[in-house]
Amino acid sequence: MDASIEEGVAWQIKANRQKREMSQEELGRLIGTTQSGISRAEDPEYGKHSLETLVKMAHAFDCALSVRFIPYSKLAEESQDLSPAALYAPSFEEEFGQGNVDG
Repeated sequence: MDASIEEGVAWQIKANRQKREMSQEELGRLIGTTQSGISRAEDPEYGKHSLETLVKMAHAFDCALSVRFIPYSKLAEESQDLSPAALYAPSFEEEFGQGNVDG
């Protein structure tokens, strides 16, 4: 379970950064760290992602961050597709578009 979570978080960071055409240096600047800090965060074996850093990344990516306790079966299900497309979280603007939010 730990390895699945560590790998999944690292792969999500990389997939979202790359899809947004951000360099590691640029993402680092946005969240107040270095390029090497982003490189570590994208390493599937790192496993020391802090909630504070993940929140900063969500802000930089303009997407939500969800941290939940879930059953092992759900974790296994979510781990079936780890393609960049499945790991990508669209930004708020990309998802809803400017002026397209119902309300």
